[in-house]
Amino acid sequence: MDDAVVQEKNAASPDERARQLSPRLRETLDCLLSGSSEKAIATQLQLSPHTVHGYVKLIYRHFKVKSRAQLLAQWVRAIKLMALAAYAFAEAIPA
Repeated sequence: MDDAVVQEKNAASPDERARQLSPRLRETLDCLLSGSSEKAIATQLQLSPHTVHGYVKLIYRHFKVKSRAQLLAQWVRAIKLMALAAYAFAEAIPA
């Protein structure tokens, strides 16, 4: 099996890693993943834009990414892997 595949399977999923964040950081993460700008997140969560920017930096560090695109890519990969696993499981069950 490819080393990258083994590492991906052994790594904690983004969802598991999100559970390690504080509730406020999880709220910020949810807003980021839904496409909100930092300014919109600040308004929605009633925080200063400076605070939201700091939260975003903490989230990026937590997920070991440098951009929103990399963060979204991690989540998309995890969703794809979960879907493939569910499909393989469904195929393995005798009819």
